[in-house]
Amino acid sequence: MTKEQFITLLISQAVIWLPMLLGNRLRHMGRISEQVAKPLYTVNLVLIAPVVFGLGVWRLDRSSSDWYVAPLLMAAFLLVSVAISLVVSPRLSHRGPSIGTFLLMIPLGNIGQSMAGFLTLLLLPAAAYPYNAVLMCPTMLFIFAICVPLATHWGGAAQGLTLWRNYRQVIFSPIAMPAVGLLIGGVLNFAGLPTSDLSFGALKVLVFISTVSSTFAMGIRMRFQRVVHFSHVLTPVHVIKFLIHPLIMLALCLIFHVSGMVAGVLFIASCMPCAIMVVVLSTIYDLDIDLANAGFIWSTLIFMVVVLPLMILALRLPLFQVM
Repeated sequence: MTKEQFITLLISQAVIWLPMLLGNRLRHMGRISEQVAKPLYTVNLVLIAPVVFGLGVWRLDRSSSDWYVAPLLMAAFLLVSVAISLVVSPRLSHRGPSIGTFLLMIPLGNIGQSMAGFLTLLLLPAAAYPYNAVLMCPTMLFIFAICVPLATHWGGAAQGLTLWRNYRQVIFSPIAMPAVGLLIGGVLNFAGLPTSDLSFGALKVLVFISTVSSTFAMGIRMRFQRVVHFSHVLTPVHVIKFLIHPLIMLALCLIFHVSGMVAGVLFIASCMPCAIMVVVLSTIYDLDIDLANAGFIWSTLIFMVVVLPLMILALRLPLFQVM
C-alpha cells in the first residue's frame, strides 16, 4: 500500500470510527439518550439527503451515455441481488419476520449521501459524485417496487392492510424525501441551469456532516451484547455482500464496457454494508428488528476493518482508472 493509500485509509477510518465510538461512549456515560439516534437519522433523510442528491444530480454530466448506463447497471445489480436473497433468505431462518429482514438486508446497501457518498468523494475525482447521486434513482424505485411488498408480506404490522395503504405510509414518511431531492435536481439539470463551485463545496460539507452524524447515531444505539449471537447466522450475508456483490458488479462493468470513475462509483456501491433503511423498514413492518440491527452493526464493522482497505487497493485496477 502506497503512502497516499495509507493516508486515505486513515482518513476514512477516522471519519467513520471516531463519531461511532464517541456516540457509544457518551451513551454509556449517561450524557446522551439512545432516543437521540432516531432524530439524527430523520434529519439526514428529511434535510440533508434531499439537498445532497438534488445538488449531485443537478451537476450530472449528460454529455455521454454514462449518466443513464450507471443507474441501469445498478438496477440490474439490485435485481440479481434480490433474486439471490429470495433463494438464500428462507434457508437462513424459518421465521417470517426474520426471512423478511434477510430479504431486505442482502440487496440494500449503505449507498447514497453517507458512507458511499463520502468514500466516492474521498477516493474518486470530484466529477464522480453525481453518478453516486443518480444511483439513488433505481434504489428508491427498488425500495418502493420490491422492498415495500416484501416487508408487507412478511411483516406483522402490515397484516390486514392493502398494499396501497402501505405504499402511502412510506410515501408520506421521511423515507421518500430523498426522492424529492432527486426529482428537483433532475429538473434543474434538464432545464440547463448552471451550478457553481460554491454548491459543490456545500455538497461536500453536507456529505461529511451526514456521514459523521449517521455513524454517531449508530454508536449511540450500538449494543454488542444484543447482537453478538447473530454473528454466525450473518456469515452468508457477509459473503454475499462483500464477495459476490462486487464480483457481480465487476462482471456487469466488463460486459457493458463501463470503466473509469463511473465503474469506480458502481464498485464502491456494490461493496457497501447493510443499509440503515433495513432497520427502518424492519421497524415499520414488525420484522426482526434485532436481526436488522445486528446486520447493520456487524456488516459495517467488517466493512471498515476488512473490506475498505481491500476496496482502496482494488480501485487501483486498470478498470477504474480515468483515461
